[in-house]
Amino acid sequence: MPVFLGLRHRSITSPSASPELKRVFLNFALDIGWYGVLNGSILTFISIYITRLGGSALQVGMINALPAVVTLLLALPAGQWLSTRQVSWNVFISSVLSRLFYLTLVIIPFIFKPSQQITLIILAILLMTIPGTITNVGFTALLGEGTPPSWRGYLSGVRNSLFAIINVLTLLLCGWILGNVAFPTGYQIVFALGALGAGMSSLHLFLLHHTLHPSHRKTPIRFTQVSMPVSLKGVGKWLNPVIKKISLLWNLRLDILRGPFWITFVLMFTFHFVQFFGIPIFPVYSVNELNLSDQVIGIGQAMFYITVFLGSSQISRLTEKLGNKRLFGFGVCAFGLFPTLLIFSDNLGMYLVTNAVGGLVWALIGGAIYNYVLDKAPDEGRPVYIAWYMIAMNSGMLVGSLGGPWLTGILGMVSVLVICAIFRFLSGVAILRWG
Repeated sequence: MPVFLGLRHRSITSPSASPELKRVFLNFALDIGWYGVLNGSILTFISIYITRLGGSALQVGMINALPAVVTLLLALPAGQWLSTRQVSWNVFISSVLSRLFYLTLVIIPFIFKPSQQITLIILAILLMTIPGTITNVGFTALLGEGTPPSWRGYLSGVRNSLFAIINVLTLLLCGWILGNVAFPTGYQIVFALGALGAGMSSLHLFLLHHTLHPSHRKTPIRFTQVSMPVSLKGVGKWLNPVIKKISLLWNLRLDILRGPFWITFVLMFTFHFVQFFGIPIFPVYSVNELNLSDQVIGIGQAMFYITVFLGSSQISRLTEKLGNKRLFGFGVCAFGLFPTLLIFSDNLGMYLVTNAVGGLVWALIGGAIYNYVLDKAPDEGRPVYIAWYMIAMNSGMLVGSLGGPWLTGILGMVSVLVICAIFRFLSGVAILRWG
């Protein structure tokens, strides 16, 4: 029996799972499984592809920085909008609209020159973030809606484990493809595989919606409640209520930050800043300084997710023993090991050790972070709290993704990797102290 169906074995004292809850968990698990295909292909190798095209650390950083700007502008409106609507259905629709852009990555290399490709890839990622913001804000709220608190640590471990397994298999396959198929055709095959994973992930979001809301099986796809105007006068009548609705969506709900959630906001900004401070540097350092091949990078990433899988199998037990805050904080304290070890990873053996350690650490962080945020977000108005978390996350992404490459130009890559390690440790200490 698959691990995500063997729910009765989790704990003798745990409440039994109903058939409906098992179906919810199944679709949550298969969603992340197919997302693992996307992560092991497009999301892992897109920065390597841009580097192979001659892209700089700043251009790699723009992959995260520009979408962060869009999310900063749209997270609160998305949260407010979702708070008055059915979250599961809108998460599904927005995921489809966002992930259609992955198909463009297959086509772009056929038509455009390398320098043009870099610009168009960054633009595609920017545009897909517009509907993707709704997906990201809504999905965290959907986890809270669909999962009882007593099961969240268990589900996190199951999802992370399955995600890791699929990632490993996908990374090994993609590494083999890139090592045996000529450039750029190999990347186009890898991108097509990622687009398939993205589509199947959205399919399970659709099935999850039907499981959570069986009475809405015939929910129509509607993007607006009003018909399109056919005259200029009609345009004015149609726009007025729309403008009013938009102005209401931009109600900032600053009262949330006047309460205890402001500490969570600051800590989440800090964590994502130290996370993304080094992310644009890692692929450029691996390709240009360590001279690692795509296949070696793929093997290293596979090792990363093997240890994510091993670590994730212990998340439920560790959550019960330590709680989400301490588990998250200890994980972030150890987060600096990866950039430290990467400095010395100029051979396959050391590169595998670096990724093995990084995977174990990420298992702790990934298994606790969303549950930690959910602990801080009350049930009432949760999408708006999640939207503020998204603002903190994307503010950190933006500053980190631009700050790391900027400082690299002044101090060099090795110095920035050392600084990244120190920042990550201090962020973990802050979470343990004030979280």
